[in-house]
Amino acid sequence: MPPASHRRPSDAPTRARAPSCDRGDFAAGKMLSEGLPERGEITPEDLAQCITDINEKIAKLPEGPQLNPAASDEAVAAVAGKLPPLMDVLLLNHNGYWIGDFMLYTAEQLMGDVGTAIGNNPLEASVALAWVPETGELVSIDTDSNEQTAVAPSFGAFFESFRDSLVANKWEFADGWVSTE
Repeated sequence: MPPASHRRPSDAPTRARAPSCDRGDFAAGKMLSEGLPERGEITPEDLAQCITDINEKIAKLPEGPQLNPAASDEAVAAVAGKLPPLMDVLLLNHNGYWIGDFMLYTAEQLMGDVGTAIGNNPLEASVALAWVPETGELVSIDTDSNEQTAVAPSFGAFFESFRDSLVANKWEFADGWVSTE
């Protein structure tokens, strides 16, 4: 091959172009135009990381919700049949926890006659958060009208979604979590 100074454009080595998107596709959002990939199952480790992330965010707030101590192993074992998957991980870290519009029940409250409810909305006394064991999803139930509204496909998805929006500053605390959207 001739020296670089004597090369004609046709003599220049060529590099094979890898098939890719146009340079501006990622910045323009075209890479995710079909939505995010399916998340998959949320593991106990994922939930433990969510708890850590939420606690760190709460610690930075000038005024945040009270973080209760963990429930005892015995109390969690006593209510295990009433819990959606992964809620035991939360109870073993904090007994009662405020997530978005809902305050989750403590293990002691779950020992009572609460049916499938796992929490309530302290600002709207007639709204409960319930777990549907047959499907695994969480629903809010207006106890006055018995109207149900889907909240999340699972407890793990509910918890992770709250963590994601909290760290993105979409919630602030003022006698309860308030959405900033």
